Amino acid sequence: MPSPAHRQMIRRLLAMAAVGLGIMAYGLVRVEPWPSLFGLTPIIVSQLWQIDRFVAVYEEGLRRAAAAGS
Repeated sequence: MPSPAHRQMIRRLLAMAAVGLGIMAYGLVRVEPWPSLFGLTPIIVSQLWQIDRFVAVYEEGLRRAAAAGS
């Protein structure tokens, strides 16, 4: 189970992706490339950062399991 600090950061990353989604949707509706690309950037960055956070959560779980098994 992720710690509260991890959960809070994941919520922030999801919020960042949601903002990017809104900007990207605006660009797609208006058929403008720059808002579309600008909106896509925070989505991709937040997803990559989220992958990194999940690796940290997984490693933390391994450490806890190893400590409990000792």
